[in-house]
Amino acid sequence: MNDYEALNKTDKLIFLHYDREDVFLDNGGKTLEERIREFEIQENCNVTRLKDDQVIVIE
Repeated sequence: MNDYEALNKTDKLIFLHYDREDVFLDNGGKTLEERIREFEIQENCNVTRLKDDQVIVIE
């Protein structure tokens, strides 16, 4: 990757491929949603979850 222009265009935390549990396997048996919720609590934040067929438009 050579072009980083798109970084820092939004202050949202975005998790891509949310519907791809198979890509983000967990050895501890937790679901992807459980792990994201734990992160949100630990970091006191909200994560926007995007499935493969979803987008966010930033104007």
